[in-house]
Amino acid sequence: GRLSGGQGFAWTQRAAAVGWADSQVDVGDALQQAGDHAAAWDIYRAAAAQRHPAGLHRVGVCHLRGLGVPPDQVAAREHLEASARLGWADAQFALGQSGLAGDGEAEKEAWLHAASAQGHPAAANALAVAASMAGRHEEARELLSVAAHRGHRKAMMNLSMYLRQGVGGPADPASADEWAAR
Repeated sequence: GRLSGGQGFAWTQRAAAVGWADSQVDVGDALQQAGDHAAAWDIYRAAAAQRHPAGLHRVGVCHLRGLGVPPDQVAAREHLEASARLGWADAQFALGQSGLAGDGEAEKEAWLHAASAQGHPAAANALAVAASMAGRHEEARELLSVAAHRGHRKAMMNLSMYLRQGVGGPADPASADEWAAR
C-alpha cells in the first residue's frame, strides 16, 4: 500500500475498512501526514458519521484549513462544536483559539477552560496569555505553572521569566533557572 508501518498498521487499515472509528482516525492521520488530504478527508468523514469525537474534530480541522475539501467556516464550527460537546479537548482548544466561537471572547475562553480542565497544556498556556494581557498576573503565573508542568515549552519559558522577574508572585531565580533549562 501507500503507507508503511508493517503488520500492525495493516491490521489498523483492516479495522478501518470494516468501520472501526478509532482505526479510521489513525489511518486518516497517516494519510494526512503522507499528504493525501483527499483520502484522509474521506476516512475522517466515516469516523465522524459515527459521532466519533476525534473524527468530528479532524473533519472540522479539514474544513477549517481546506485539507481535502474547500474551506468552510460554518462546517468547521459545526464539526468542532460536535466534537467539543462530546468532550474532545483538542476540539475545545481549536474553538478557543479560532475565530469560530459564536459568542466571541467569552465563548472562546469557556472552550479554553474546558480543554485546560482536561489537561490540555496549550489551552492552559493560552489562558495564561489572556490573563497576563488583562493584567491578572497572579492568575497567569498559576496557569503558566499548570501548562509548564504538563510539558508546554512556551509556558516553561514564560514561567521562567515570571519567576525570575517576580511577576505575579515572589521572585524565585533558582526555579526560574530550572524551568529555563528544561
